[in-house]
Amino acid sequence: MYGTDAGEEQGSKSLGISVVGIPDPVTWIRCNCIIFLIEIFFELGLASVEFENGVKQAVVHVSQMMFSGTFDESRRVASNETVDYVEKKCESLSDVQQQALAVLLEDIIFLLPEGVSLLHDANGRKFCFIIMRVWFLSSLEGPDDPEFTKIFRVAPCRDGSSPQKKIVTAVYE
Repeated sequence: MYGTDAGEEQGSKSLGISVVGIPDPVTWIRCNCIIFLIEIFFELGLASVEFENGVKQAVVHVSQMMFSGTFDESRRVASNETVDYVEKKCESLSDVQQQALAVLLEDIIFLLPEGVSLLHDANGRKFCFIIMRVWFLSSLEGPDDPEFTKIFRVAPCRDGSSPQKKIVTAVYE
């Protein structure tokens, strides 16, 4: 469970986290069938490492925009309705809570598609709509997520310099 890489100092050890869980089987089967069809017909690698890395980068980018309050810039990557909704919700957050919105790449533990669908518009263009649940470490002091925080525990920090983190989830579309 504990280990060091050749380049790491002897005192620096990190804990590996294993995610064990059973998603809703009907949703899981539906999502995987649609992902399989998308990969066959459109030659997109939605189950690839590259796609997962892209999702992680998008989560980090969007969370940094929410943290910094640059909502006008986020209109380039999200719909106006979504940006307005998030901006309204962020107004009620304290500075500490808003700082905790920033997700770091190394804090992301696990990703799982919760919904995948194909959409067609009037011009014949096709769009893929994916809802991803992201598990990540956060020091955010907020309401507990009833589905997941009772399952996962995070060991207390040894150095005492950083605040205690817990595993939280977020849903990104």
